[in-house]
Amino acid sequence: MISEIFSAESFFWSCLWQSTIFIAAGLLGSFILRHRSARAHQVLLLAIIAAVTVPVISILVKHYELGLFAAKTAIIQSQPEDQIIYETAGTTSLENPEHKLGTVEKDLTSVITAPESSKFPLRSVVLYGWLVASLVLATRLLITFILGVRLLGLATPLDCDNIEQAVHLAKAKLRIDKDVSFYSSRGVQSPVIWCWKRSPILLLPSAAGQSDNRIDWAGVLCHELAHYKRRDHISGLLTELLVCIMPWHPLLWWAKSRLIGLSEQACDDWVVATGQPCTNYAESLLDLIPCGQMAFVPAVVSSKKGLAGRIQRILKNNCPNPRTGAVWALTVTIVAVCLTIGVALAQARPAVQSSAVQDIIVPTMTLAEPDNPNNVESNVIVLRLVDSNGRPVAGAKVGTNVSTSDALVLGSRLSWFLRSQENNISNELGEITLTREKLFITSWPADRKRALYVLHEDRQIGSKCMISKDGKKEEIELTLEPVCHVHGKLGSEGLKKIGRPLIGTNVYMYWDRDSFGVLSHASEKQLFDFFVPPGRYTLHTYGSGEGASSKHLYPEIEVKANQSELDLGVIDLPPTKLASFIGKPAIEFGPIKAWKNGPPVKLADLKSKAVIIYFDGDSPNTSRDLPRFVDLHEQLADKGLVIIALYNCADMEDLENKWVEIYEKFGGVTDVPFRVAIDGGEPTFYEGTNKKRLGATYGAYDITIDPTTMLIDPEGKVVGKLSLHKAKEILEEMLGVKPALPTWRQRFDRVYRLDPKQVIKRISPPFIPERRDYYLNEHSQQASHVSRSPDRFTFHWDGKLKNWGLGFINTPDIDSTLRSVLRMNTFEYEGPEELLSLKLPGDWVVRDEASQEVKLKALEQLLADELGRSIQFEKRIVEQEVILAAGRFKFHPVSGARKQDVVHLYVDELSTSGGGTAHSVAELLHKIGNRANIYVVDRTEPSEENNIPYYIHRSSRDLRRMESSPEKTEKLKPFLANLTEQTELQFEVALQPVETWVVSENKEN
Repeated sequence: MISEIFSAESFFWSCLWQSTIFIAAGLLGSFILRHRSARAHQVLLLAIIAAVTVPVISILVKHYELGLFAAKTAIIQSQPEDQIIYETAGTTSLENPEHKLGTVEKDLTSVITAPESSKFPLRSVVLYGWLVASLVLATRLLITFILGVRLLGLATPLDCDNIEQAVHLAKAKLRIDKDVSFYSSRGVQSPVIWCWKRSPILLLPSAAGQSDNRIDWAGVLCHELAHYKRRDHISGLLTELLVCIMPWHPLLWWAKSRLIGLSEQACDDWVVATGQPCTNYAESLLDLIPCGQMAFVPAVVSSKKGLAGRIQRILKNNCPNPRTGAVWALTVTIVAVCLTIGVALAQARPAVQSSAVQDIIVPTMTLAEPDNPNNVESNVIVLRLVDSNGRPVAGAKVGTNVSTSDALVLGSRLSWFLRSQENNISNELGEITLTREKLFITSWPADRKRALYVLHEDRQIGSKCMISKDGKKEEIELTLEPVCHVHGKLGSEGLKKIGRPLIGTNVYMYWDRDSFGVLSHASEKQLFDFFVPPGRYTLHTYGSGEGASSKHLYPEIEVKANQSELDLGVIDLPPTKLASFIGKPAIEFGPIKAWKNGPPVKLADLKSKAVIIYFDGDSPNTSRDLPRFVDLHEQLADKGLVIIALYNCADMEDLENKWVEIYEKFGGVTDVPFRVAIDGGEPTFYEGTNKKRLGATYGAYDITIDPTTMLIDPEGKVVGKLSLHKAKEILEEMLGVKPALPTWRQRFDRVYRLDPKQVIKRISPPFIPERRDYYLNEHSQQASHVSRSPDRFTFHWDGKLKNWGLGFINTPDIDSTLRSVLRMNTFEYEGPEELLSLKLPGDWVVRDEASQEVKLKALEQLLADELGRSIQFEKRIVEQEVILAAGRFKFHPVSGARKQDVVHLYVDELSTSGGGTAHSVAELLHKIGNRANIYVVDRTEPSEENNIPYYIHRSSRDLRRMESSPEKTEKLKPFLANLTEQTELQFEVALQPVETWVVSENKEN
């Protein structure tokens, strides 16, 4: 292929005729469109790009035989087989093919090299001349850029009110949201703009802004900022690079000069379009001193040449619309792409040889077949982890997503996730083996990389790396360096002032585009901390309060080598624009393109109403949110609720087409009974980006996330964002609507409520009819499967009735009441069978915050009053078989377990039947005792553990049912041994006196 690129018949000739045609066409188009400079600029730029790319694509098409036309087949007459092999007696024997091939190669070499050695190497001279010219121009371009950076470094901030006002005015007119800095420099004679930073920087002459200066700075700076708005610095750089690639073409140099002139005219058009007086702006251009064109650094006046034409054009008011138009831009781009590909493909591909050619027999040599590139080994990545001394690091973890929590979880604040779900812990050799394809999401583009984060938590050393989606077997050696503890806190004085302090925050830390989301921390305490190796990082921070959110901030940090800690202090998050409106009058709609389901309205007309504005973007959320709004409308529209769904799509027809398409895919609602509107007005840009946002109302409230639900109170003031989970309750309170309870529910609550001094209450059968209504309405899903009502309901009371549970027990007794109603374990009480099996049917209501002793005393009184039995619950010291737990908790995962970050409660087989999270070691021991149905005496050392997830497995189920016996003792051994292996705690079964509730009856009373 390399020979094809540099052959005289291929690349040079293709470059010459193809590039000439495209550049000439671009120049012609730019002159035809000279009255629309922006469009002429785009046509010429696309032509220049095509002029350079088409020859390269043509060579690729030829190499891979992709041409559209087929060449005529050349038929070679075959010779008889015996004539080929045995034609002369002097034919070299096939028994020595090496000798024959060597002779042929030697003869061919002599034939080829002999005549060529006598020729002048014109092609080599041209090639090297081309290469040298390109290198010179590229070096010049680099030096120019360095000089620009140096010029920027020597500039000083300009303190001038006139210039500041002019900058703000120019930004407003051009709708540029980014911050614009302005500096003075002795190295410039007229304003230039530097666009190669996150925010543009204006460089002005030292005398800029002086009172005796007649220059209209607003117009001049508007011209410079128009370069930034049009991205002329990018097109300028691209053109310079293309000239470096093809420096010998005179038309390309002319096109480059023409392109610069068109960009200046297009920026003049922007100045005039913003309403700047033409005469003032023209006089200002004449007063400026030319300062030479810097590479891809646009200047207002780079030379006097062409300035007269610009002035004449401005004064004659020949400055048309500066916008190219989205439809025009897309159409021209598509045409350019089609022409580029079409010209490249317009060549003949080699013909397929006829069978006559294929019949020729020649001696062949068998070569070893290459390895199959698609075998399993080619898809393997082996990470080799070593420390700074080159020794393997065992026990380090790798993750694709690692989140930090406020609390310790199994001895760590880190929660690890590896997308491939393979082993993520390094072995004794410091190796972790991963499968490449399992690390990537199938829909990711080919250039997307996967970031891996590596950390040994105990040794506090770590590293990071990037993995390509496409690749062969790869061994990556990572040196784990000491990590730095980066920590801080998020706050928001702005949200605090409006009474919506932060209640939740999120922080992401990343080091490039593809590493975003690898490290994260969500916190209710507004804290964050990460453990990262040396390098530069960006934080993505944001938070929210009740109905209000903060803006997203992106502070950058640098972690230096051997830095152990970096305290970032408090990062103050400013409120969003919508949050800043809370408590203030809502901004009016508008303008609105179209209305549906009602006549046009204004917010001023909706005073005394609760108004929901649902910003749903450019397509309807038919299956999730809109059905909820339909329900709210049906329930509260007649009480004063107004809902308006506001979209920023093209028009109502576009919305209706999308509605049908989304409904067919996801279901939901086909229409809504409330107003639907299409937002109009000028588009805005999302803050800090070049991304357009349609809809003036969307821009006024700075809506950045679709959907967003905003609530306005009856006084016309913004309340904030509305959570649909709490919407009905909030709206009923705002509108002063108290929902009327059904009659059955009112009577049910009267019967099942607790009096102020009551702790426990039994509602004995026969039950009231409303109990059946309660079951059918409040437990509708359960009732659909089991039609008969439960034998027992248990409720907790804290001023309101809260369902705790239900059961189908048939004949409830005291034993089941202690377990189900008072939530006691069977090892916490003992008593004679005739008392524990005493029937006690009915529903129960309990004041759950009362102590166990108070509840049992209340139960004693209830049994005396209702059954006439003097049953007592006394705490006594009783010798029981218990588990003694000692040692210090330290977590180790179960080898081979599917879930590696939980404590598994099992005997032999791992088969999950439930689980939860213990918030201390003591609570975990209590859960272990519940599962084994035996007291656990806590003698463990203090631990900081406050989050211990655990799984319960079916193989430990029998322990709960078994009474103390040698069989249970034997089954406890593997259960406790497995826990020791995971926690390093030591467990021992022994007899020991413990406090137990003893159930008895005083028959004397």
